[in-house]
Amino acid sequence: MWHSPAKEGERQEWRRRGGVNRSNKARAKKELPAEPLSVAELHAYLGVVFRRVITGATEPGVATAAATVARTMAELAKTGDLEERLESLERRLGSRAS
Repeated sequence: MWHSPAKEGERQEWRRRGGVNRSNKARAKKELPAEPLSVAELHAYLGVVFRRVITGATEPGVATAAATVARTMAELAKTGDLEERLESLERRLGSRAS
């Protein structure tokens, strides 16, 4: 079956799917949860990355990239929290002015 010329189209599709599922994007998607990570979860992931760098299992550049992403995620979470708090205050002040 594998070498059958009639199955060439199927084999190409199987190879395409296999390549897509092995891509960095697909692997990353499988590794991380769909919902945003908490600061504690980011801290835990960075701890794992740090240990892997210390043991030589991960390149330092990967850890730098992970730390940069984690820092950005934490800043976004702070910004979102501040926006929510500001909107809440504006609603309260708006209801008092009426």
